[in-house]
Amino acid sequence: VPGFGEDADGDGVIEAGEVLSSLVDFRMPEVIELVAQRALAVQRTGVADGIMLDWWNEDDLTAASYLDWSTFYMTAEEEVESRLALIRRIRKLVGDDFLILVNTNDRTAPLAAPYANGTFMELYKPDWSAGYTREAVVGIEETLAWATEAFREPRINCLDGWRVVTDYDNRAAQVAERDSPENRRWMRLFTTMALTHSDEMVVFADDNAEPTVDHLHNWYGFWDTDLGQPVGPKGTTHDGTDGLFVREFTNGFAVYNRSGVDQEVGFAIPTTAASTGQVGGVHLVADMDGEILLR
Repeated sequence: VPGFGEDADGDGVIEAGEVLSSLVDFRMPEVIELVAQRALAVQRTGVADGIMLDWWNEDDLTAASYLDWSTFYMTAEEEVESRLALIRRIRKLVGDDFLILVNTNDRTAPLAAPYANGTFMELYKPDWSAGYTREAVVGIEETLAWATEAFREPRINCLDGWRVVTDYDNRAAQVAERDSPENRRWMRLFTTMALTHSDEMVVFADDNAEPTVDHLHNWYGFWDTDLGQPVGPKGTTHDGTDGLFVREFTNGFAVYNRSGVDQEVGFAIPTTAASTGQVGGVHLVADMDGEILLR
């Protein structure tokens, strides 16, 4: 049946000609075994360290056509039971050392956690021309904090934020748009959220709504900063300020601010702000932003 599609012409509707793939009936034992054997074959090549299972959702129904979301092909119970049968079979065949990543978007996945090594948090937002709401950011943060403790080791959680798009489907403008002040701010927010709330990975990429290859991104100089290794605990507020998080590393500090106001952050020693090169004892970190401060 018709599955995933993208609004290539930007008219707000996915038509039949814009459907890119089909859905398979993963309730069927034959399908479960086929996928599991494919995973085993990948492992045996020695080329890859793991696989990702996309569209992993333990909360909502997903088996519907993009052309008609009023009709679902499975019950919620069938979906969850089938997902678990699939991931259990894969884990049984590939053993403990092969990595399994599940794409949960901004949701938790407690049923998959014993079998998977992490979540690919592909952070959907309903409006490609805007950023994320504060409520959404808090929910993302909570899921990341859960994921960094819940999945089996080695954990490979990946935080995938999406940029603000101002010139839809203009491929010539994408590189410059990714580097706009607004998008650099969102990049810093997600980077410092990952640094203060996890020990894992982050990327800041194009919005999936654009009819181009998903997850394309610039490389930001902010990511070249050598913080060293974490020495402070995850999820720690700074001076008890709600929504202002600081985590210490061997070479400095990661600061993440979603407190609702701009915040001054200072330490006993002068630090250098990675985003501006400013040196000082106190730095101003804007609301819904983040900074890396180096000793």
